[in-house]
Amino acid sequence: MTESLASDFVMDNDFYFHDMFGHCGDEPALKPNIVVGIDFGTAGTAFAIQFRTNYENNMHEIFYDKYLSTHGRKNSTSLLLSKNSSESYFGVEAENKYRRLQNRDGWYFFRHFKMQMYRDRTQQAGIESKYLTIALEPEVGAIYYAVTGANPPNHPISKMECPVHIGPGSTFMVVDIGAGTVDITTMTIMKNGKIKQIYESDGGPAGGENVDRKFINLVAKLFGENTWREFAKESSSKYAQFRDSVESAKKDLKPAENVGEIDDIFLYVPEEILRAFAQEQEETDLTSSLRKAGQKHKQRAYKGVGIEDGQLCFKADVLRQLMNESVEEILKFISKVISSEQRKMKDIHAVILIGGFALSNFLYNAIKKEIKSVTILRPWSCDKAVLRGAVLFGHNESILSVRKVRLTYGIKSFKPFKSGDPSKRKVLIDGEAYVKDCFSKHVTRGQDVHIDEWTPPREYKPHCNSESKTKTIYLYASNAHSPRYVDEDSCKSIGQLVLDFTRETDKLNLLDVSFNFGRTEILAKVTHRSSGVSTVGIMRCSSN
Repeated sequence: MTESLASDFVMDNDFYFHDMFGHCGDEPALKPNIVVGIDFGTAGTAFAIQFRTNYENNMHEIFYDKYLSTHGRKNSTSLLLSKNSSESYFGVEAENKYRRLQNRDGWYFFRHFKMQMYRDRTQQAGIESKYLTIALEPEVGAIYYAVTGANPPNHPISKMECPVHIGPGSTFMVVDIGAGTVDITTMTIMKNGKIKQIYESDGGPAGGENVDRKFINLVAKLFGENTWREFAKESSSKYAQFRDSVESAKKDLKPAENVGEIDDIFLYVPEEILRAFAQEQEETDLTSSLRKAGQKHKQRAYKGVGIEDGQLCFKADVLRQLMNESVEEILKFISKVISSEQRKMKDIHAVILIGGFALSNFLYNAIKKEIKSVTILRPWSCDKAVLRGAVLFGHNESILSVRKVRLTYGIKSFKPFKSGDPSKRKVLIDGEAYVKDCFSKHVTRGQDVHIDEWTPPREYKPHCNSESKTKTIYLYASNAHSPRYVDEDSCKSIGQLVLDFTRETDKLNLLDVSFNFGRTEILAKVTHRSSGVSTVGIMRCSSN
């Protein structure tokens, strides 16, 4: 049955046309001489490089950027731009430059934002599209673990706490716990050594930044809006030190109070802010002013707040409570996948924790305590697993050969009207009756797709402006298995892909449309039926 494309040529910035034949399997797979992996995180950003010779001889030999190599942690995701575009700074350098500015009117400053790498921007920087691959964080984390065993040979902790067999038949879940989100993927290693995704990707906003935000809000409420606003705005360098002290407290938090030990956490707040706060409370003693403010808010979290050695002091249970809230959310995601696989009589051999938040011993021990049916592992360099895995993925993209589609995808189309179809959707096109806003499905959620697999082509007939050489495909996604119409509650418009056939001399009567959902980006192939010429477009969105 021939369907009509819904096409009114509205361009959407989320999608664009691009010639991708060389990147879609029409040419032999690239064997790059050098791979650069870039990990853009909410709080931290880093990059690493590896030469082909290193990959082939010792794949653990990966070189980090200068900041990561020197400080052992990612550079801050901060950007400072002059409004006239003459100067730009990134990372800690951007933060330090911003703090030293006497006049900030001529600058834009951004901190802790989630960056997206767009292909058109990289092309402007001189990077050809075929040399750029968008990697998904939990997937490359899984690749790092599966390919290397996570720990380098002869490393002091190369055995990890509870080693498990890594090889064909091994099934493991990777939980990437970053600053902003928790992302989960479950993989199995096939007989040929390649990796197959066996469960739809899952996760949500339960990363470390959520704990930071809740805790900082508690402190801000204690000090009051005026004092805190001035602190965050005017004392940016010292406020950054305060943020760092929150991060340290979170990382070093003990699972429970030890008898005979002080069970407090200490935060840096500059003395002038403490004094200004005490004056506002009409108190001379800092501890008294803090307790007075705490009593006013009548929150248990403020019980025991005080000053020790010039630092703001809270009871550790306050932070434990906030951490437990995030742990509970993470456990929900993990337990959901484990239960699903167990119902299928399948075993997960290990849960691998990676990401910056996974460095927290509190988090690690809490997950180990609750999940007893599966081995919980936190490999060496867990905070760098995504970065290292991205480099390995760049050398061999086909290592992850099968993915499981997370959503159902289809095209907005018109189908010939039949008896029983809703009359309110009936429209006439060139004297023919059609049903509008149909969901023409191309792949179903939960379906296995191979990296170079194209869906069977479906035949469409452009119904409007048929003389035009430009056609638009409207792609929709749904969490339902078989939606009928694109305006159902389960459906969401992802965007549009504009395809250019200006070189063709024939009228565009019929088009064959197929998709590739096996990569990290969705590809669409549209073939001009009469000429046989194909146009391939890449869509800037995750295929999973």
